[in-house]
Amino acid sequence: MSSNQKSERNVNQQNPNPPGSAALDERLQAHIGTQLKSMYDSFLTEPIPDRLVELLQELDRVSEKKAARGESKE
Repeated sequence: MSSNQKSERNVNQQNPNPPGSAALDERLQAHIGTQLKSMYDSFLTEPIPDRLVELLQELDRVSEKKAARGESKE
C-alpha cells in the first residue's frame, strides 16, 4: 500500500464523512424537516384545482383507450 493510500485511509477513519459527502447533524436535519413540514402542510389540505382534475381525467381516458387497443404507454 502506498503512503498516499495509507494517508487517505487514515483521513477516512478519522472523518466518517469523506470530502464531498453531504452529512448534516441529526438536530439540524430534524429542524429542517420540521420547517419543511410546517411549510408544506397547508398544501396537503388545499383542494386540487378543477383544471388539473380535468387534465388528469383526460389523461386517464386516453391511457384507457390506448390500453384497450393494446398500444404501449410510451
